[in-house]
Amino acid sequence: MRFLNKILDSLQTQKEQTWCVIENENYTYQDLSNFIQDFQNSILQSPGPIGVVLRNDFSTYASLIACWVSGKAYVPLNPEYPEQRLKDIAEASSIGAVLDSEQIGIPQIPELACLKPSSNDADWKLSQVNSKDWAYILFTSGTTGKPKGVPISFGNLEAFFDGFFDLGYELSAEDRFLQMFELTFDLSVMSFGVPTLLGASFYVPSQKLVKPLALYDTLESHDISFALMVPSAVEMLAPYADELELPHLKVSQFCGEALKLSQVNIWSNACPQTQIDNVYGPTEATIYCTRYTVPTIIDECLHSNGIVCIGQPMKTVTLDFDDQNELCLGGLQTTEGYLHANPEQRSKFFEKDGIWFYKSGDIGSLDSEQFFCHGRSDDQIKIQGYRVELSEIEFAGSKALPNILNRCLAIERTSGWELHLVFDCEKATVGIDEVNQYLPEYMHIKQVHCIHPFPLNTNGKVDKKQLRSSITLD
Repeated sequence: MRFLNKILDSLQTQKEQTWCVIENENYTYQDLSNFIQDFQNSILQSPGPIGVVLRNDFSTYASLIACWVSGKAYVPLNPEYPEQRLKDIAEASSIGAVLDSEQIGIPQIPELACLKPSSNDADWKLSQVNSKDWAYILFTSGTTGKPKGVPISFGNLEAFFDGFFDLGYELSAEDRFLQMFELTFDLSVMSFGVPTLLGASFYVPSQKLVKPLALYDTLESHDISFALMVPSAVEMLAPYADELELPHLKVSQFCGEALKLSQVNIWSNACPQTQIDNVYGPTEATIYCTRYTVPTIIDECLHSNGIVCIGQPMKTVTLDFDDQNELCLGGLQTTEGYLHANPEQRSKFFEKDGIWFYKSGDIGSLDSEQFFCHGRSDDQIKIQGYRVELSEIEFAGSKALPNILNRCLAIERTSGWELHLVFDCEKATVGIDEVNQYLPEYMHIKQVHCIHPFPLNTNGKVDKKQLRSSITLD
């Protein structure tokens, strides 16, 4: 794998260069190489994928690279997850042992032993891998209540890195990357993986500060030049937008949620020199697989109902639609399927013209050779026979109350569907009529709510389930 050779090159040529900074501690590529030297024999002798217990420390990140260069898949394990979820993950992925910087492991699964250092006099070696060998396995929510295992192969990952470097960013070992994601979220793989291939550095926001302040501090104090963020981060930073000074920030990528035109306006005003890219893709298509660069003249930004265009597919990706306008993502970045898939899960994947596709569950369209994502198929409901996209309600809300994050919730009651609009503010300064003036009658909202701050999940996305439970219905 070419990307593994690039990692090896970084480790051999960038020994004194900073690899990562975590809780203000600096770690070099030599530190990373020493860690691999200490643990490779233990990793190689362990059967199956390696569970990595997530701590906010150097050893956790070093464990991920050590697994890759040893030809092993890693499975991130958050020790705060419920016991049954951890057991389901361990069983589904056939984890052989765990790497844990605190040597505690997963107390709920005592049979998973912690690997210990077993260094020897010989230098560690880059293992040979097959393109179909797994590089990591992530688990997403499943409809049956059990988590779905998404295995990403070394070939999938190679295709992503090829596609990333084909996007034309001017990057070098001098660049500084933001890594704001929990390691169970695949956007983290770009945030620590790309800098490692470049021999560059990545910076992790402190867990000792509240999220907005930690993100603000990392971006500004470490002169971050490349940042991949969820769009909700813009709202988190909005109160500090006038104070932000990020002259070194060359590229701001947004992924994980729909990027809204209102968020682009906030970020472009705060960072007028940065290139804003909207990238899109589910875990099953390896991190992300499309890119749209927002024009410097924001009024020329392509959008639908205020949701920014997702652009065009990356190098090895093919996009298509099924007969329900569902976006289907094909090519070398697409995984072959879920672990131990049931018939319903297997139906999400299909082959067409020799290309392997995944049905994303997102509704899309194509206009002037640019792709648009209109939200989840399950974020669409029928009211009075009309199909309603919740994003259109949110767009109307942003017109009525600009620069304030909002989410539309569709709530089914005995009288039928009701549309509720929730704003991230302490007190409403907008009424129902001010929103409804932008909407046809069948799309009128029933109630306006205010929740501040919006609940976020561990990946920094707005947690709609928690948001729904926080509102009071008339």
